[in-house]
Amino acid sequence: MNAEQETAVSEGFEPFRIGGNFMAVNGPLYIRRAEADTRLGLRVQARHVNPMDNLHGGMMASFCDMLLPL
Repeated sequence: MNAEQETAVSEGFEPFRIGGNFMAVNGPLYIRRAEADTRLGLRVQARHVNPMDNLHGGMMASFCDMLLPL
């Protein structure tokens, strides 16, 4: 994956500033809102994965923690 692919954001999503300094370092997160449908997104980058190249469980838990209030 090249740098452009790592930072590309899916259509309709925009940066979502939530989680204070922790998510500022570990994010960014993105949000897409449409009438009754709100979606939270994360572009998984190399820094978010474990040695097996899967999304790190701690990052997944952080993402879920930000998703719950929505």
